[in-house]
Amino acid sequence: MNAEEKSGKKIVVLFSGGLDSSTMLAQAVQEREEGEEIIVISFLYGQKHKKELESAKAISKHYEVEHKLVQLPQLEGSSLTSEEEIESKTEKEALPSTFVPGRNILFLALGAAQGFMRSTREEKLEIWIGATAADQEGYPDCRIAFMEKMEEALKDGLDRPLLKVKSPLVKLTKKEIVLEAVKLGVPLELTWTCYEGGEKPCGECDSCFFREEGFREAGVKDPLKE
Repeated sequence: MNAEEKSGKKIVVLFSGGLDSSTMLAQAVQEREEGEEIIVISFLYGQKHKKELESAKAISKHYEVEHKLVQLPQLEGSSLTSEEEIESKTEKEALPSTFVPGRNILFLALGAAQGFMRSTREEKLEIWIGATAADQEGYPDCRIAFMEKMEEALKDGLDRPLLKVKSPLVKLTKKEIVLEAVKLGVPLELTWTCYEGGEKPCGECDSCFFREEGFREAGVKDPLKE
C-alpha cells in the first residue's frame, strides 16, 4: 500500500489503563490497518485512583501509540472524587456511589473533539470506549442506548457523518475480557483496576471484586496478586 492509498481512519481510544480499556486498546492495535492512526486519551478529573494514569502511560508506551492526558475540573458527586467512602459490592443503590455524573458524556465529547482536529469530514472517525456487560445495570452512561444517542449527537454537532462510537467490550463478561486480554497478549501486570489509589489493589471495592472474579472464572492468575 503506497502513501496515496493509506487509510485516513482515526481511532480515538478513551483509556484508563485498567483491564477493560487495555484489552480494548489491544483490539484497536490488532485491527489497525496501515495508515490508520490511533490516539489514546486519558483524563485527570479528581479521581482517587489517579494511579491508573501511570498504567495508561506505561501501556501506551508498550503499544507505541500516542498518549494524551487531558486535565478536567474536579468532577463532583461521586465517591471516586470525594471523601465519601467507596461502597462495596454489598451496598447497592439505584446508582452506585462510584457513578461520576457526566463523565462519559465529557469523555466522548472531548475524544470526538480531539478526533475532529485530526481528521477531515470525509475520513472515518471512531471513538472507542470500554463499557462492559457488567456496567449495564448500574451505569446509565455505559449502556448501548446511550452510546447510540451520543454517536448521533456527535455526528450532528461536529458535522462528521462517518463518526462512530464503538464499545467492543459492551457484551463481554469480565471472564471473557480476561480471556481476550490473554489471547491478545495484554501486559496485565501494567494494568490498574482498583478504585483506591494505594500501592496495591485494595481487594475490597467493586472494581477489585469483579476483576478477581473474572480472573478466577477464566482460570488465569492475576499478575497483580503475585
